Amino acid sequence: MTFFQRVKNLLYPLSLKYLCHFSFIPYARMASELLQRDVSLGEILGSASLWLFRADFVMEYPRPIMPNMVFIGGFNCGNRKPLSQVVLAKYLSIPAVFFLRFLPCDLDVDSAVCPNPLSYVPKLLTLNSDHMTFFQRVKNMLYPLSLKYLCHFSFTPYAHMASELLQRDVSLGEIFSSAHLWLFRGDFVMDYPRPVMPNMVFIGGINCGNKKPLS
Repeated sequence: MTFFQRVKNLLYPLSLKYLCHFSFIPYARMASELLQRDVSLGEILGSASLWLFRADFVMEYPRPIMPNMVFIGGFNCGNRKPLSQVVLAKYLSIPAVFFLRFLPCDLDVDSAVCPNPLSYVPKLLTLNSDHMTFFQRVKNMLYPLSLKYLCHFSFTPYAHMASELLQRDVSLGEIFSSAHLWLFRGDFVMDYPRPVMPNMVFIGGINCGNKKPLS
């Protein structure tokens, strides 16, 4: 930069300092109310164990970084592969929290080693209830078998991507099994009861438009 560009680069953040201060006040108050003490957003963000920046020095100019900062450029590109964040969490050995409705082919249940009795846990799209006749149970057992090969071929590209990154043969089941917490967008009010693992939490109502607190 020239001298005047450096002066401009110095004055620009100063002009935004007061604007950012007033913009962040509501969030700082919310955090202080929750933590029962005065805190700033800087203090809260300063407790981060790991920073994942969706940027790359290919598009941005190099700058100093801290040891807990990792650049993962390309994650905002249009042709990115899904599930890449899951593989990245496994690669960096950081806690993974999954927020989802369900995974196809019972991948979530199998990865969490969760009991999944076909006798009373109805499969998706079978239209069965938790009280099934003999023939409905047979249908409930055969339905996932028909999807087994389809899911195998659908998940193969992502398993190859994970194996290439981790430098060893892995399956998607192994990748998802490292989840520390599962947040399911569901509720037993709408879904039939089924066994769950201790790290599975149901947070039904997240997708509702006019959700209200339970009384």
